[in-house]
Amino acid sequence: MPVADPRSLLARGGRDFVYVASGLPLGIAWLVALVTLLAVGLSLALITIGIPILAFTLLLVRLGANAERERAALALDAPIGRPL
Repeated sequence: MPVADPRSLLARGGRDFVYVASGLPLGIAWLVALVTLLAVGLSLALITIGIPILAFTLLLVRLGANAERERAALALDAPIGRPL
């Protein structure tokens, strides 16, 4: 039965801790930014100034998804492909 190296377990635990500990502040920041931009964009869409705000919000969502995918790939030590 193979025995895991204690240093690799400690490194894995450190990576997992950083992933989980950084998830809450990042999640709150993404939530506040996206909900605010979505609300402002939808309410201003009637006077057409909200359309670019909504487009920017969609770009920000894609950026956030890519960032979260990279964070998960670092924690898992495996590449995660982008969806089609």
